[in-house]
Amino acid sequence: MKIYAINPFTPHFAGKREDRKSVAQLKTDNVYDLNIINQRRISNAIENLSNVPGEDNVNFLIDVSENLKYGTNIDLGKQSYNDWQVKLNNAAKKSLALSDEETQKRLTPRLNALLSSKKELNDDEIEILNLRKSILSKVDKKQLEAMKYKNIQNISSNLDYFIISSEVPLSQKLYIMKRLDYFMSPEYEINPQLKNRKTQALAEIVNDIVVKTPESKIPNIKAVNQKDHSMCAAISKCRKALAYEDKANYVDMILSELDSSEYMQVYDITKLGSHTKIPVAKAEIDYDYALSLGYRIIDTSVLNWMNIANTAGAANEFVGVYKAFDKNNFDVFQDSHLTMDLDDKSLADSQDWYRTLAKAESVIKEYKRNTIKQNYKKAEKYNRKEQNFKLEKKLNTLLKNKINNLAPEMSPEKAQKSSYDLLRLKVSNSDN
Repeated sequence: MKIYAINPFTPHFAGKREDRKSVAQLKTDNVYDLNIINQRRISNAIENLSNVPGEDNVNFLIDVSENLKYGTNIDLGKQSYNDWQVKLNNAAKKSLALSDEETQKRLTPRLNALLSSKKELNDDEIEILNLRKSILSKVDKKQLEAMKYKNIQNISSNLDYFIISSEVPLSQKLYIMKRLDYFMSPEYEINPQLKNRKTQALAEIVNDIVVKTPESKIPNIKAVNQKDHSMCAAISKCRKALAYEDKANYVDMILSELDSSEYMQVYDITKLGSHTKIPVAKAEIDYDYALSLGYRIIDTSVLNWMNIANTAGAANEFVGVYKAFDKNNFDVFQDSHLTMDLDDKSLADSQDWYRTLAKAESVIKEYKRNTIKQNYKKAEKYNRKEQNFKLEKKLNTLLKNKINNLAPEMSPEKAQKSSYDLLRLKVSNSDN
């Protein structure tokens, strides 16, 4: 009978294979950006491979560094969260130092050539810088000064952080910069309500695709009026995820939301995966009114998706009407999904009356639910207070009895004062 020994190095080889798979992403123009978890995984993988000796491993690290897609030689005085070039070069250097002399002799010239190579800007990087200049030249500084959030005002800084970021491949940066330059050009026809607010919209878009910078106290993308925002949680989460992990699609989507067309380009649900888009009617949105309520432009435009939520079937037919704002009726129908208008226009008043009743019913139900919850909490709080009072009274009596037992000659007045003084020594936690 044959006995096969278990290879103790199998986990090491399997781990190395996974590490290489993670690091290899850096030399590929991936469709999606590298999120925080993936960036951390890649950093750990590079560190793991730096401790692996051998010609094959050193060549792999050098190859990724030479063909790096997630990095740039552009210097704008900003630091990215991960300088992949430095990490890869240091890992290759360490791996080579752990290798045998023969390997060191063969690969030292290649590594030295990589480390000493002059970092010149390629055509894409030169174009990105030209686009940066073009975009910033079209910015209206007065619009920037009027903005509420400081991190959104920092459009130049945010744009620089985007350009040098470590989670976006260079090709995608170039595409997005072209789209932003197009957005600021006369060729892009923005919604007439926003014709004098292009700079504000641009600043908000750039703010969100940067997500977070070292200067921002909270993630930039959280600068949303979430308290009063008529945005469902699912749409809100998708919005933030897209801005971080699929920036090109995010920018395209917002440009479609904000243009002067009555339709938005939406993925065809009958051809998912093919990136085929079809036009779907936008919602009626009063941007000036939304801005007066504290909404940002791109948080207001997301309400178009609430309107699209009223569609059904492969043909995206509308089965309801979405009301984003209702200034004329004191916002009675703000953020409301209503039944479709009847074909018979003579019944419009009656339909509005029944819509009002339905809305009032839902509001009253919500008010009743909240009132019941509040009353329950008040009653619970009162009961706890009553129980605590009875317990405290009982403990006071026990304490006075203890004092009387220890000092029977003490007067009732003095016993009461001693009891009070002892209670004042009570502490609420061990830190006091």
